[in-house]
Amino acid sequence: MSEKQEHVDEKHIGQAAEFDPDSPAIRALKRKLDYRLVPIWSLLYLFSFLDRSNIGNARIAGLEHDLNLTGTQFNMTLTIFFFGYILFEVPSNIMVRRRGRKKI
Repeated sequence: MSEKQEHVDEKHIGQAAEFDPDSPAIRALKRKLDYRLVPIWSLLYLFSFLDRSNIGNARIAGLEHDLNLTGTQFNMTLTIFFFGYILFEVPSNIMVRRRGRKKI
């Protein structure tokens, strides 16, 4: 190894040892990410919840007949609506567990 590579390696080792996850800069970054991502996730989760709760009522009320859908077409449409639920439920539950219910 050249001297330059050894110097870079020593420099990175020192930085890794000084990393503090509770530093003010890291807390500010987490807060900034929370302010930007949590509202979007919450809105998407709300839409997913509305879709899940209303789709059963819509089917009973005759949505399939009104749109001239077969059973398979309706099920494919339902699958598309559930992708948002699948993608955002697990991250939102992890966030609630880490942050606590009262902090969100």
